[in-house]
Amino acid sequence: MGLFNFFKKSKILIDTSKPCNYANICSYDEAEQYYQAGQLGKLYLIGLTFGGDDSPVNTLYAPQDAVVQKEAIDHHIESQLREGLKLQYRAFPEYKENSFIPSKILIEIDGDKTYTEEIEIW
Repeated sequence: MGLFNFFKKSKILIDTSKPCNYANICSYDEAEQYYQAGQLGKLYLIGLTFGGDDSPVNTLYAPQDAVVQKEAIDHHIESQLREGLKLQYRAFPEYKENSFIPSKILIEIDGDKTYTEEIEIW
């Protein structure tokens, strides 16, 4: 073992055959393993249609139903923009304890219309 390998963190393998407990997922690597196993989906804070990207800064991991809710909200906002409304969009994830999986997403819309959407995750 070389000196540099000593400092490398080894990846912790998780038994993804069991349902994931969101409170126990405390790292990107753990969330990614559950995503690869199909137990979590990718949720984009700024939707891809609005110029968001598939980078770690813009990507959260969440159950698939939360991903579907977020996509539905994004489609609604997109239709309002197509109608000519001028809107500003902000999304804030909230977390419990040390979990990497957000417990909820708060979405605020301001401009020609003002409203708030909330996605409860756990």
